[in-house]
Amino acid sequence: MISYLPIKFTEKVWDYIDDMVTSVLTRHSEMYYQLKVSAKGAAHNLVQKLREQSINRVKEIVEMEKLTGYTCNPDYMREWNKLMNQQDHFINQITGTNQITGTVKPCPIICETEDKFPIICETEDLQGFGEIQDLWEIHGFGEIQVEHLRQHANVSILQQAFDLKMRMVAYWKIFKVRLVDSMALHLQYRVHNLVNNDIDEIVKELMGPDEHGIEKMLVESPAIVAKREKLKNSIKVLKESKDSVAKIMDRIVVYDAY
Repeated sequence: MISYLPIKFTEKVWDYIDDMVTSVLTRHSEMYYQLKVSAKGAAHNLVQKLREQSINRVKEIVEMEKLTGYTCNPDYMREWNKLMNQQDHFINQITGTNQITGTVKPCPIICETEDKFPIICETEDLQGFGEIQDLWEIHGFGEIQVEHLRQHANVSILQQAFDLKMRMVAYWKIFKVRLVDSMALHLQYRVHNLVNNDIDEIVKELMGPDEHGIEKMLVESPAIVAKREKLKNSIKVLKESKDSVAKIMDRIVVYDAY
């Protein structure tokens, strides 16, 4: 159920990296449109490749953890033993019996009369106590609904279920630390390589197989050449028009003088 969370986090990290790389390349190639477009495309392709590698790495980490019973960590054994120390008492509360004698184990508690005088009451004398008994708190785990567990009379099954759950709880704390550390180290390593090594792939893609890619990008396309010639002709016509208008104005001034 949680295996998609590391993948989603990795995708968000690489989305951010993609935006940053694109922003830097765009800023430095703003004056060269063809170069800017090609650089953005090359950077996006590179980041997508690194994104796929990171996602595959995270999937491998999760799958490896599924196949591993990691019990060599002293913190794991300490946490598991602390939880397992509550097993007998927890099962006694579910079965309502003492495992040593096999008899019903009463649960007396301290009550108060209307005069605030403390007396000892049995649990069955308390109104609504049945709902309270449906919840049981395990230190280090939290509250547990136990009503559905009362139908299992086999104490051995309850013990196995408790042991399995507590192993998962203890292992989960270790797993979270290992997963975060593994992802952090992997992403830091990938970003370091991106800046120092992989960025060369963008240049190689821009250069092309014949290493003349940038020169070709700077060569104007036929459409741009045609527009440039048209603009030159327009400028030439404007200059000729300016000269013609100037000559006409001179003649008008001379005519007015006479």
